[in-house]
Amino acid sequence: MAICDDAIVTELAVDRDGDLDTAVEPAVHVDYQMSGADYRSATIELTQQSVGTVAFGTLFVGMSLIPLLNGDLSSIPILVVGLSFLTGVYCLPFIWWAIRRRSDLLLTRHDLTADATGIRVATATTTTQQTWPTFRRVRELTNVFTLDYGTGANGMVPKRALDAPTAERFRRLVRSVGLLEQPARWTNFVRGIGLGALLTIVSVAVLSILASTQP
Repeated sequence: MAICDDAIVTELAVDRDGDLDTAVEPAVHVDYQMSGADYRSATIELTQQSVGTVAFGTLFVGMSLIPLLNGDLSSIPILVVGLSFLTGVYCLPFIWWAIRRRSDLLLTRHDLTADATGIRVATATTTTQQTWPTFRRVRELTNVFTLDYGTGANGMVPKRALDAPTAERFRRLVRSVGLLEQPARWTNFVRGIGLGALLTIVSVAVLSILASTQP
């Protein structure tokens, strides 16, 4: 069940010398609680932006459709697996299991402050302060900002925790340090389908050639 708490958002103006000409982007402070919906939304969207994963799913779907059209229902499991990778829903059981095991960590409240130097996050169990070079990129997805370490791990800031002006200040702040990425959601998805379709055609052609050479 998604947990939606009202976010407390404040803006801290940063002006080291008191001179408007030398002022840096304002810091942003936000307090929020993560929810299962945040993790599911971000993971599914990131999966759909993975060309390799979408291509893999498309290949499985394509290879399963041929026997299905010939009345062979044994390929239905392959179709289901392919669709789960194609849509990204294969990750949902893993998210559910992780939250079930450590909801105290994954669904905890976060007190986050972002400024020109980096991000400070305080939770009930830990406080971390990371400079911007710690992150490879900050991706803006439909419902969350992801703090990408470049290792496969991501921190998340749900957009529901920021009102429109604060979200725009956060974008400007991240853009000012050269980390903001705003990928088009469906561009890589379409590329993945195209690659998967090509792999399917090649695979079918190879299998047909091999079948024709059998005595």
